[in-house]
Amino acid sequence: MSNQNQGIVMAFIAMLMLRLSLTDEYLLFVKAAMRPWLITAGAVLALLAVTTFYRRPAATAEHGDGHAHGGPRLAFLLALPFAAVFVVTPAPLGAFAAARQTPRTPPPPSQTAGYVYPALLPPVNGAYEMGLTDFIARSLYDDKHQMAGKPIRLTGFVTPALNGSGFRLTRFVISCCAADGTPVYVDVRTIRSPAADTWVVVEGMWSPASSGAAAETPVLTAKSIRVIPQPSDPYEG
Repeated sequence: MSNQNQGIVMAFIAMLMLRLSLTDEYLLFVKAAMRPWLITAGAVLALLAVTTFYRRPAATAEHGDGHAHGGPRLAFLLALPFAAVFVVTPAPLGAFAAARQTPRTPPPPSQTAGYVYPALLPPVNGAYEMGLTDFIARSLYDDKHQMAGKPIRLTGFVTPALNGSGFRLTRFVISCCAADGTPVYVDVRTIRSPAADTWVVVEGMWSPASSGAAAETPVLTAKSIRVIPQPSDPYEG
């Protein structure tokens, strides 16, 4: 690949990285802590693109540019996948991916005997709001059952239930980026289920009896379901 081709491709990649990292769209791919690194990498790559584009090889300087007429056209073809992201908004991991992966079970919080879960945070607008990972962990390991009999509010997207009854409220947990994402989900008992991939806020009740002492998938009996736009940061972790 000629220097001109390399420069054009690197310029498109740099613009893509800077565009994503200077908006919230980067959260569809990586954790929030990665933003400074993305901005730095995009700026460095943009500088390299400029220097590469204007650096001419010795053969070109001596024999002319006749052999490189197709260079820019080839470079733009190579850059098309990156340019497409500017036109089409990417989507985060959703129901299709969740249905094809083994769900993640949060590990016990501590191996120390006598561990006691901290008290729930104060309710917000009449319900105790928490992430799916925290909700699942408390349902499995909180011996005091602090959530029992309390209104709980959870946010996630809809994955169809295997038995057709209700749905699975799902989020992906990431360690670094979407490539390592694994799903966590809660079974929601309700008469009507929204469409797959719909983002919802569910308020309902949990009880040890509804999930069972050894159940790895807790159950929330829905009292209300509210459809919301996709959050800017769709992942947990």
